[in-house]
Amino acid sequence: MSLDRSSVIVPWLQKRSVISYSSLGHHSALTSSGKLLKWGGYSGGVLGLGDPGELPVGSPGGYMTKEDQAKRKARSLESKLPPNVKVPSEVRFDHGLVVKGRVERYCFAAGASSGHSIALVFDLADDEVVAPHNSNDNKGSCHLM
Repeated sequence: MSLDRSSVIVPWLQKRSVISYSSLGHHSALTSSGKLLKWGGYSGGVLGLGDPGELPVGSPGGYMTKEDQAKRKARSLESKLPPNVKVPSEVRFDHGLVVKGRVERYCFAAGASSGHSIALVFDLADDEVVAPHNSNDNKGSCHLM
């Protein structure tokens, strides 16, 4: 029996019940509990962790310094991309939504290609969720994100 030298064990995914994995420039892992984990390069927000200019400094997908974050917010030509996310981080799916507290969602399918990601998700609770650019009632709905 030969050992495949291209295989890599990702310690952060151990005991996370990963049921699906994809990798094309960035990585995603879907768990049996409906959590979508993403890591890799920023690539225009394809990780789904939120706007780096709005995330807390030092958080996955965010900038490491307030100075870099301020340059991004000012749309400065000197702004640089946030650092790669090295640890699998949970995608929240509530960026840009007006919510009362955190809305729990279940991701049941996800896919990725170079520069794009897709996730099929539904709300687990009937909390009030309002999309800022949409006046439709989103209670208990399925979201394509």
